[in-house]
Amino acid sequence: MSLPVRQRYSREEVVVPRKEVRQRAAARGALRAVKPGEAAPPKKPAPPKTVVQAAASGDQLALLESMQTRIAKTVDDPHTPARDLAALTRRLHEIAKDIAAIRAAAEGDEVADAADTPDEDFNGTDGV
Repeated sequence: MSLPVRQRYSREEVVVPRKEVRQRAAARGALRAVKPGEAAPPKKPAPPKTVVQAAASGDQLALLESMQTRIAKTVDDPHTPARDLAALTRRLHEIAKDIAAIRAAAEGDEVADAADTPDEDFNGTDGV
């Protein structure tokens, strides 16, 4: 015979039978041993930050991404006034360009590096 498990909620004590505790654990997906060669499941992406949270964090990329999401939702909303769509889509396009530029800079874009290289003087007689 298994003894009940005592759980304390606020000021009252609740007695839960061990069988029920095991059933709850099984329903949640209890832990198990990892099989040889098995990889961990991919992590779920973090939920998108709100514009306020992103602004408070000071992360420029996170701010642009949250603004992009917010504006995209507004553009997709059928109740958005037609007079606002042109400005919103223009801003959405600008934000997408800014995000791409920040990501390219972080990855070390070779074309951007080459474009930033200063030109040397050329007189037309070198190497001839």
